[in-house]
Amino acid sequence: MKHKFCLLACGLLISLSPTLSGNDRHLKAYLVVWNVGQGQWATWSDATTCFHFDMGGEKKSLRQVKSLCGFKENKIYLSHWDWDHLSFLEKAKRVLPNSCIALAPEGPGSSHKERLLQNYQNCSSPEPKKISIQELTAGLPEEHGKKSSNDLSHVLLVQRKFLIPGDSTIKEEKRWDRFPTLPLTKWLLLGHHGSRTSTSEDLLNKIPQLKVAISSARFAKYGHPHGEVIARLHHHHIPLLRTEDWGNIWFEVNEN
Repeated sequence: MKHKFCLLACGLLISLSPTLSGNDRHLKAYLVVWNVGQGQWATWSDATTCFHFDMGGEKKSLRQVKSLCGFKENKIYLSHWDWDHLSFLEKAKRVLPNSCIALAPEGPGSSHKERLLQNYQNCSSPEPKKISIQELTAGLPEEHGKKSSNDLSHVLLVQRKFLIPGDSTIKEEKRWDRFPTLPLTKWLLLGHHGSRTSTSEDLLNKIPQLKVAISSARFAKYGHPHGEVIARLHHHHIPLLRTEDWGNIWFEVNEN
């Protein structure tokens, strides 16, 4: 039985089981966190374009993605090379024919993963002015020492309020201070699926306007989000929504 629930938070209508008509899809903008199990696939959709932030996980949502984005231009932003962030790239190409890579993972990937990206062209057209996608890791100075795939995650702030950190770690979170728009964050997709290696107390103190945290993971099987992260969110009075509990989570957004 599907849950149906709506709440008003940070100026957004969050609908956990929406019914979309054709007009709704054309006239409204949404930020959707797809229920892919342990992994990540989130989509910003407006009247003409879908912006996808990773395309990975255990469970497919291809039918719903096609319904929302199959007739639009699709731009894909990949945070890093982990399989649970790009496992659906091959299948997505079939349902989203008009798609391109807007941001590729940092560093080399395996030959198989790099072949998946080669199925797509790189995006050539500029981003529309009505949506702001700022990469918080762009231009940061290199640190000495070996970095993991998680440490190399692209970190994106969408519309100056939606923070999508990939699987960036606490060590990397400390390096985001120089971005003046970070404190404007109102919505957070938990990094590293909400495990204890991300979403530090320091980060939560830096985003005092945060209203909602989302976990795209499976607590029952993998223990994500980690109990320490849940406790930190509770201490800051931040509600946690989990795709494991609610399925696909839709934010109806004001593009202004």
